[in-house]
Amino acid sequence: MSKKTAVLILLMLSAAISGVVFANIDHLGLKTHSFSFVFNIITGFLVFSWCAFDAQDRKTRFGRALSIAMVLVSSIGFAIYCFRSRGFKGVFLLGLGFLFAVLFLIVFVIAFAVTYSVIDPGADVFGLI
Repeated sequence: MSKKTAVLILLMLSAAISGVVFANIDHLGLKTHSFSFVFNIITGFLVFSWCAFDAQDRKTRFGRALSIAMVLVSSIGFAIYCFRSRGFKGVFLLGLGFLFAVLFLIVFVIAFAVTYSVIDPGADVFGLI
């Protein structure tokens, strides 16, 4: 398994874990904003890691500003990386990234819904989302 594939699997795993945590956030005594911030930083770091491994495979580099942008605002940093590393063909990678983001959201919602329905079987789970 390549490093990039491992990072994609970790991203899906983080989506599932965060769905479970968000469903239990009241029971765990966590603050929603604090956990959201931590979750976004972890997701941004994983996006940065994927881009770093891709740049290593392509024998390209990216600067410190782009690295920081990928961690803090991963959607913008990823879009910039797509075009810098591939030129106009970056549109295709950006499209794949969008499809992956949709899959990420689906995994999150399923994990949230399943966990919440176990916690409160009578609740309207999709009324919460």
